[in-house]
Amino acid sequence: MAVLKQDREFFFEKLTTKAGFYDEKASKNAYFGLLQLIFSELHDRNYIDLPDFGRFSIVKRKSRNFRNVKTGVIEVLPAKKELHFDPHLTLKAQIRGMAGRMDDVLEN
Repeated sequence: MAVLKQDREFFFEKLTTKAGFYDEKASKNAYFGLLQLIFSELHDRNYIDLPDFGRFSIVKRKSRNFRNVKTGVIEVLPAKKELHFDPHLTLKAQIRGMAGRMDDVLEN
């Protein structure tokens, strides 16, 4: 799914107001700087931890056999690298609606 320009502008507008940036240009610089950091860390170490958010990592998938449904022929799906995301406990709690009880979650 492609990000529409209006969605992108809406995102930067929200980022500017929520994060307290003085203008949209500063929020765009911060956003693209974060993306560059993530890309470079994934390239160098194959993972990056974002505190209270989660871990992005690159995992290697083995090649495997599969049957082509149309022809019935068994073919090989080649090995590949994929991006994997493990959410942090804090993010999971936010999603599950436990944001008010974060201290209880982090102590256990």
